[in-house]
Amino acid sequence: MGLSDFLESAPEEGGQFTYACLSELSGISNEDAETLAREWRAWDEKRMSNFLVRLGGLAEDDALLEFMAVFKQALNSQHAIGRKLAIAGLAECDERWMISRLIDFMRADESDSVRSEAASAIARFTAMAAEGKFLMRDRDRLNEALLTVLNAPGEVDEVRRRALEAAAVFGGEEVATRIVAAYPSGDPEEVQCALYSMGRTSDSRWLPEVLEQLKSPDPSLRFEAARSLGEIGEESHVLNLADTLEDDDPIVAAAAAASLSRLGGAAAQKLLQQATESDHNEVAEAANNALRFMGLENNLFEDEPGVFGIAPQEAIGDDRDPDDDLADDPDDDGDDWPHADENIDFDDEFGLEGDDGIPLLIGEFDDDDDDDELDDEDID
Repeated sequence: MGLSDFLESAPEEGGQFTYACLSELSGISNEDAETLAREWRAWDEKRMSNFLVRLGGLAEDDALLEFMAVFKQALNSQHAIGRKLAIAGLAECDERWMISRLIDFMRADESDSVRSEAASAIARFTAMAAEGKFLMRDRDRLNEALLTVLNAPGEVDEVRRRALEAAAVFGGEEVATRIVAAYPSGDPEEVQCALYSMGRTSDSRWLPEVLEQLKSPDPSLRFEAARSLGEIGEESHVLNLADTLEDDDPIVAAAAAASLSRLGGAAAQKLLQQATESDHNEVAEAANNALRFMGLENNLFEDEPGVFGIAPQEAIGDDRDPDDDLADDPDDDGDDWPHADENIDFDDEFGLEGDDGIPLLIGEFDDDDDDDELDDEDID
């Protein structure tokens, strides 16, 4: 079991990595991961991409499997797609050594797509820093790096947008000025970025713009507005999401469900109960997840179980073959909305269980405030 079995069963050049083959790499040591990295130096870009895409898909499908050591080594891939997929594969890692690596990628990688992926990943760390989960110097380092990218002459728009979103949690005049500039630009991607950044600021000053875009003819803008309202709105804004919960686009409606759970209250609970009967599986599942979250939050403050005495329905299951999901094209991102895959995933944000009922794995956080330097062994 382990690396030797993987190497023996790995397909020839051009072949497809199987579920069984990839699962052998779960939990391998850093030493074995280094050995594997020496093997893949001879792989071409297509093979490396196929390997990491399917490995990431397997990690998402089975919470018992973890491939952190493999993805850490892939950060050093000679292929841009390898580095990009490695960053994405470490989405559950919140260890401090990642801050330096991500900043380096965002500021200096030769690939626009890698720099953009790194800026997106940094948003996770800025949120934690804003909550006081990292040292103040880490927060300052993140903010300085993001502002440097925002002001870098000639930086590509995609990287700049992701940097603004990451920096938004820190607020400040620089962030506000850029949001104000992006919102009326007329460029859908710029407006999406502005709306998403508004939500991350947690500042109610942006409520007029967010409420306005709930009625946008563009579903991507309605989606971002629905998400952001959950971040900066209050219980009094629940009814503003009533129509959005019945949006023709199920992704938009699912975003509304998630936001209703954050706004809370009896009206939100009633709307979500109705949404569990939606004809769209995505919406019904999002409503059930939202009710589940409200129930967990309710239990923190009340002795009575459930949500207002009403137990949510079980989330809709998924009978797909796991290998079918792992064959996705790495260049096919689905919807063109940069945050479309975040709206109905309550697992990371609310600490809920995966589809198989097993708690999702999360990265360990190094809270040793006395350790001024990052451990070299963590950066290998």
